[in-house]
Order: sequence, then structure tokens, then C-alpha cells
Amino acid sequence: MTMSSLINILVLEDDPAHADLMILELRRAGIALDWRLVSTEREYLEALDPEIDVILADYSLPGFNALAALEHLAQSGLAIPFIVVTGMLGDEAAVDCIKQGATDYLLKDRLKRLGPAVARAVESRRLALDRERAKEQLRRSEQAAAEALQQANARLERNVQERTRALSEANARLRAQIAERQKVEEQLRQAQKMEAVGQLSGGVAHDFNNLLTSIIGNLDLALRKEGDEKVARLLRQALTASERGARLTAQLLAFGRGQMLATASVDINQLVSGLEAMLASTLTPAITILLAPDARLWPALADSTQIELALLNLAINARDAMPTGGTLRIATRNVAPDDPALPGDLTGAAGYVALVVSDDGAGMAETVAKRAFEPFFTTKEVGKGSGLGLSMVYGVVKQLGGTVTLESAPGRGTTVAIYLPRADIALAKLIDERVETALPINGVASPVLVVDDDPLVRDTTANWLREFGYDVLEADSGPSALAILDGNSKVDILVTDLVMPGMHGYALASEARLRRPGMPVILITGYTGFASETGLDEREFPVLHKPFRPSELAGIMISCLRN
Repeated sequence: MTMSSLINILVLEDDPAHADLMILELRRAGIALDWRLVSTEREYLEALDPEIDVILADYSLPGFNALAALEHLAQSGLAIPFIVVTGMLGDEAAVDCIKQGATDYLLKDRLKRLGPAVARAVESRRLALDRERAKEQLRRSEQAAAEALQQANARLERNVQERTRALSEANARLRAQIAERQKVEEQLRQAQKMEAVGQLSGGVAHDFNNLLTSIIGNLDLALRKEGDEKVARLLRQALTASERGARLTAQLLAFGRGQMLATASVDINQLVSGLEAMLASTLTPAITILLAPDARLWPALADSTQIELALLNLAINARDAMPTGGTLRIATRNVAPDDPALPGDLTGAAGYVALVVSDDGAGMAETVAKRAFEPFFTTKEVGKGSGLGLSMVYGVVKQLGGTVTLESAPGRGTTVAIYLPRADIALAKLIDERVETALPINGVASPVLVVDDDPLVRDTTANWLREFGYDVLEADSGPSALAILDGNSKVDILVTDLVMPGMHGYALASEARLRRPGMPVILITGYTGFASETGLDEREFPVLHKPFRPSELAGIMISCLRN
């Protein structure tokens, strides 16, 4: 994103370091700017000027806050975009800011949103000013036309008609420009609405994940013990329905906020095969699905849920590109490190697994294809596409260490190739073998402390671990867990929920490591937003995402104890 003209920014911030970070992020985003820093109410009032393009303000300052700054701005009569950039902002405070007239708000640990937010605000203001100038120009044109008509009573009828026609054409052009600007504003409002819905859906999915974890876990345990085939069939159907619910919550979380990726060794052929029925129901009957899997495909290092969502997004785009029918081709293949087809931005020594999705639809022009992965870019009508599908695919794959390429031309269809890193085959085989036998690594019944404030999830997790042969202790809070650690020296690994009242799991993990240096800790969560708010790094503590299967729990236990 770049902005060709220089914009003037007023920064209301009492910490110069935070102000420097915001300005650095804007410059990284390609925004040419001139800025001024103020930190007090008096400085702010003196700095208000019609030449300012946008105001960036911290929510809380000494003796002053963003709400008061918004009130002063309203009293000044200046229509300047006002963006709140703060370290932590609750829902109520955020709503108050928006009601008071704030253009947008975002958290300081998500400054990558700052560039697009400033660009939107400045562009919206410029559109508004252009609209006012257009209206004034129209008013003056109409006034001039009226005066010309009054003065032209004595002129020939032909001259009057020519003048009237010229004015009508000018008015039509102006109205067309206004209509185009209104269309752009509607697209921006649609994007903001989708973001708000995503935040709401993420909260609902978090609570639903706790229920699904207990349901899936108990169904899985029941299947291990059930001997009646009729009952087992019913249990498998219930388990399949629960797993569909888990995929739905994953979609809600991906839509609502950036995902913490649960990377693992994934069989992409199996993933595609498992989605074939869902893809068939998503596409129209006039579209044929052709699968071309590589029988010797390597395992990929990926998040299976996110790759499923990516494949569904690509299938939906293909469906929209083939309204009268066609063929959707899904192929997989291995790509060696020295393969000439490997994109230049990939350098993995072990190679990559390619998932290639092709259609024979309308295709894209070169200018459209170049922007296909940009957030909010879409060629669909308002309400029929968010412009987030391909950008979400690209973001997830890049986060996994791969990349995405797109080839398209008008009348020749579109091909999207997803490149995923090859997984560690030895580790994947070890996990598969240990899960199959349901035994702890090396056959040792390591003592495990399970911590969760939700008794359903805690009981389910503890029961699984006991089935695997571990000795299990349970606690319903962080302080209770620390008391057990202080009084019991036979705890080899800590498994704790991430979001708990009082002491959250990240704080408990840190305290536990102080008491037991080097002790493996596994964090369990169904809420991805917490991780971005606290700066949690999955390389420090592995994270297991709800809802999970016993095999996933066994695998991460083995991986932790193995390391």
C-alpha cells in the first residue's frame, strides 16, 4: 500500500517511543507523511488545524483521554479523521469512542493494521472533500446556466439548445462520479461490518469449543470400549457430527481474528479426499470435481483446519468463476528443493508439498490477478464477496512457511498452487505409532498435572491421559496447581487451559517453569485472540487447540517428552 501525496499527522501520545513505532509502521506501509507529537490537552488544542489529515491518539494520557480529545475536535468544527491507538481497550470504551466520533481504533500490538486504517481514513476524508467540491461546482454550474439562460433570451434558439445540452452532460458526469464514490464507501462499510461480526463469532466459538472438546473426547473413549456394533455406529455418527461442529468453530475463529496455527504432520491426500463430499455439496451440479493425488506424496507441515478452509475458499471462487458449469481439478505433488517449478521465495532444504487447484472459468485480466491476494480486493458485487478469501489463504500459508502462486488469463481459467513445507517424517511416524498403541513415550507412566476451570474439559482430558497410561493429578485453578507443584515432586509435565479466571494459563506456565526449570508445559485453548493480546509464542510453550482428538493430545505429549 502506498500513498503518493504527503499527509499531515497529529500524534496525541505521552510516550515518544510509541509515537516513533507508529510513524515507523506507517512509513513501512509506504505512506509519505509529515507529523507532529503532542502529549497534553493544551498542546493538542493549539495544534488543531484544518491542514491536519488524520489524528492518532492514545486512549489514556495524564489528566486527559481520547474521549475529551474527540469532544474538543467536535467543538472545533474540523472534520479530521480520529484513530484511537491504545495498549488495551475494552468493548465499552471502544463503543464510547466510536459514538463520540472516532473513525477507528486498534491495539498497539497490532500496528500492522495502522497503515491500512490511516489510508482508509485519509481516503474517506478526501472523498468527502471531493464530494463537497463537486456539489459546489454543480451549484455554481447551475447558477451560471440560469444566468446564461436569462441573458440568452434574445439569442437564437439553436444557441440556447447547445448550451443546455452541454450543461446536462456536465451534470451527468458529476452524478456518475458521486455514484462511484458512494459505491466505494459502501464497500468500506461492508468490510467494517464483517470485522465486527467476526469478533462476535470468535467469542461464541471459544465457548462452543469447550463443549465440543468434552463431547468429542467422551465419544472417542466410548468408541474404544463399546462392543456393540450398532451402538458403535451411532457413536461414530455422533463423533462425525461433532467434528463438523469443530470445523465450523474453526471457520468462525479464522473469520474473526488471526489464528494461532496448530501445525502438525498432515496427509494432504487424505485431507482432500475427506473434503470431497463437502466440496460437491458446495459446488453446483454442473461442476465436475477431478482429483489427481500423488500416490507417493510426502507429509506436509500444516494446520489441517486452515488448509481445509483454504481449499473451500478456492472452490467457492472457482464456482463463482464457472456460473454455467465446468471442471474443478485438485492435484497434489512433491516439489524437490531443486525443482525448477519451485517459487523463488522458497528455500526449504527438505522440499515442499504442492496442492494445486484449477478451474476452466472466465479467468482474470493481468491487472486483476496481480491484486488477487490484496485484502478487501474483489471484483464481485457488494454483498457477494468480502475480498478476504484469497488474502486469508495467502496469510495462512505464508505463516506456515510456504507460499501461494496464481496463474490466470481471460478465457483460460485460473490455477492456484499452495506450497507447504515437507514435514519431519521420523517424528510423524513416532507419533502415529505411539497414538496407535495409546502408550506414553518409552512406556513410562509419567505423572501429569491437568489444570482447567471447566470440569467437563478437565475430566475429559484427565480420562484420556489415564487411558494412555499416565498418572494424573487435577487442579481447577492456577493457584491450586502451584500448591500441588510446591507439595509434590512427582509431576513431570503440566497440561493447562490458557484462559482461566484469576491466573491465566500463560502466567501459570511461567510460574511453573520458575519452580521446575525445564518441565514440559502444554497450553490448551479454544480462543486465539488471547495469544495475540499477550504475545504468546508457541515455540516457548506448545499449544493444543480445542476441540481436539485423543490422538492429537497423545501426539503433543509424546513430542514434549521426546524433546
